[in-house]
Amino acid sequence: FGYAAVVACATAAVVGAALPFRGVQVLAFRAYRFALLLVMAVSALKTHRQFGDPPLRPFSLARIKAWLGPVSDSSDFQYLFIAFLLLAQRPLSLALVPHIVLGLYHVVPFAGGMLKGTSVWEALGAPLHAAMIQRQRQALQLNAASEIALGFAVLLRLLTPSRSIPMAFAYWNCLRMRYRCRDARQYHREIWQLVGARAAPLLANPLAARVSAMAVRWFTYGQA
Repeated sequence: FGYAAVVACATAAVVGAALPFRGVQVLAFRAYRFALLLVMAVSALKTHRQFGDPPLRPFSLARIKAWLGPVSDSSDFQYLFIAFLLLAQRPLSLALVPHIVLGLYHVVPFAGGMLKGTSVWEALGAPLHAAMIQRQRQALQLNAASEIALGFAVLLRLLTPSRSIPMAFAYWNCLRMRYRCRDARQYHREIWQLVGARAAPLLANPLAARVSAMAVRWFTYGQA
């Protein structure tokens, strides 16, 4: 149910934001915020299910660090934190793309379990599910590309009255976490390689190359 609600709200937010009607955009804004709240709730439940409660009693900083290490390296915790960051900002529909994709990869198999054997599933659901499985790698690459593109959208927003320097810094640190996350690093590194290849002509300038090298050192600092 949680993922179905995420997909419904996120899709409504993205579609509604693209329509030039004031009333629809107001509803889209509410759907956007509700989608982020649902992402936080679903991610928190999955994080708790996987890692349990934080070891607060008896209090031990070493035990908390040992618990927090694998937690912070999980996609669920990172999505929870990113959704929290975005709640206080003006909507960025691009932020919902990964959750629509991930939600569909949970909702469609669940629907298959309920509708298996029916004419509706055999005609529509089963082919859709098969196509999704076949293109799962591309879907994960799309998620990585959306998360990286959102980072650049956040940077561009620094040029507008809606800018938030702390949020931009926090989100790019989240991208650093996604870059080393065991679930996402393969796809993030593939997309960053594509970005580097596309940007190569722009980096022919020595100054641009030095600035890029500094940014890469910061982004990959402490990472394998």
